Amino acid sequence: MKTCTKCGVEKPFSSFRKQAAGRDGYRASCKECCDKYQIKYNADNPARVREIKNGWASRNKESRAAYGKQHRADNVDWYKQYHQDYVAKNKAAVMAYRSQWQKDNKDKRCESAKKSAAKNPEKRNLRCAKRRSDKLNRTPCWAGGELDVLIKQEAFAKARQMTISTGIQHHVDHIVPLRGDVVSGLHIWNNLQILSASDNASKGNNFTSTEVYA
Repeated sequence: MKTCTKCGVEKPFSSFRKQAAGRDGYRASCKECCDKYQIKYNADNPARVREIKNGWASRNKESRAAYGKQHRADNVDWYKQYHQDYVAKNKAAVMAYRSQWQKDNKDKRCESAKKSAAKNPEKRNLRCAKRRSDKLNRTPCWAGGELDVLIKQEAFAKARQMTISTGIQHHVDHIVPLRGDVVSGLHIWNNLQILSASDNASKGNNFTSTEVYA
């Protein structure tokens, strides 16, 4: 047991922070008293506290960045929930900030979009296909589940692999065209097929009842 020099209460050693220079290896004041003192000091000396923090941050940029990166990696769910809660509580401010940032950083947005498209071509192609189908109102409300999206992404990824391996451009096509003359299909996973670009171009929006729609 150890008696705190601030509050005078005898407490277990676990209530004190360790200090190598301390006579017994612990600070003279308990954690509770130290925290109260620090809170009061911060409130009474905001400029000094800010100066100390900024000075430390400038001297330890690399270690600070490494710690932050590791902490985010170890607490992904916490950061995700914190971000969602913050956006929900400050929706107007967040939207205003995003809108202004997009206006002020058009070049960065374009560069980021190019990098993302190059890194994830199947996702880009899927978004483009969905956007086109949405314009035609050919995506039903019950589509878009996790399995539906996954299979669509795999289809675009497969088409890309076939293009690379054969040297012939391949497309993901709708078996029943979205804008058929007789019948119009839906933008769903079991209405997709992979065709060469030339076959897709010759097929166009044509569809006959004898074709298999699985």
